[in-house]
Amino acid sequence: MNTNTTLQVTTNWRIQHNARFDLENQSLVNQSFSIYRDLHCWEMSISWTPGGYGQGIYIRINVKSPTLKDLKLEERGGIFQRRAKF
Repeated sequence: MNTNTTLQVTTNWRIQHNARFDLENQSLVNQSFSIYRDLHCWEMSISWTPGGYGQGIYIRINVKSPTLKDLKLEERGGIFQRRAKF
């Protein structure tokens, strides 16, 4: 069973929690926490997966304009650590 909870804290801030449960074994398989911030022409998101597949942190700051979609800064830590380039 998957759950997804999103809380719009203000117009510009959003918090999200995702969890996956194994009902047969009555255990939490995976979960992640995300924070999103609208920065007018830019946007920022931080996602953290504390354990399991995809464990680590992901930070992204990017321009909102579709024309400039490749203008971004990404940083990953954990199992899939890799630095993105401009």
